[in-house]
Amino acid sequence: MKLRPQFSSPLFVLAGVLLLSSTPRADPQGQMLRALSAKYKPSLVTLSLIVKLSAGGYEDQSELEASGFLLDSSGLVVTTNSAIDPAAAFAGGSEGMGASMSSRVVGVKILATDGQEIPAKVVLRDKDKNLAFVRPLKAPVKKLSGVNFQNSATAQIGEPIYFLGRLGKTGGRAVEAKSSRIVSVLDKPRRMYVLDAFAYLYVGNLAFNEKGQPLGLLTQRLPIGKARLSERSLPIIIPARDVWEVARQAPQAKDVKDAKAVTTPAKSGSTPAKPGAPANPF
Repeated sequence: MKLRPQFSSPLFVLAGVLLLSSTPRADPQGQMLRALSAKYKPSLVTLSLIVKLSAGGYEDQSELEASGFLLDSSGLVVTTNSAIDPAAAFAGGSEGMGASMSSRVVGVKILATDGQEIPAKVVLRDKDKNLAFVRPLKAPVKKLSGVNFQNSATAQIGEPIYFLGRLGKTGGRAVEAKSSRIVSVLDKPRRMYVLDAFAYLYVGNLAFNEKGQPLGLLTQRLPIGKARLSERSLPIIIPARDVWEVARQAPQAKDVKDAKAVTTPAKSGSTPAKPGAPANPF
């Protein structure tokens, strides 16, 4: 009688467990984040700003930093308007906010990956879309790398998306990468991809769809009109093509006069641009 080998002994079971535990597991999201970080790192910048704030007769000057990214090799940077205009947070006119606020950007530098600190100027704001654009005062010494926003990548509700940006000064302005999912899609007044509330922490970051295509800018939709305290802003992604349509209207830095204070009354909302009209510079 021929004996059959018994593979159910504890020794064989243990060997199988060890073999499975040592096998590398697939991590597609991690692989995507690493690939995107390597490819787009040169396009991610930090804006170093000096902003003057006025409220109720009191004036103060602060140093701020904002995440942004390059749209072309000339150094055109897109960020959010609320990042460079703290008064924009009160544009919805929340109940109990009676005083008006104003802000004025008095200095901007683009901190590039290659170490360049490029003096720049805010050349265009679109408050309706919460966008702001910055250009260098002079041509950069070294060539810059922009992100192609001329194509129209899309995404659907429930799909994974990826963010790229930079940490603040505390994190040495290193590249940060994050994955999330789209929780809703709005089609009115225009296409917007809604994210969960925690995405607010990454406003200003570059967003990609699950195929790794540039999807748009992570920003926030502020409350419209006279908002209640219960109203909250929504973290959203503005599609790349919509951002590019506004970016095309951005003038050269030499054609923009020094900005006057931009007043944001707490009791009134922002005024959308007329259809077909360019977004107004300061």
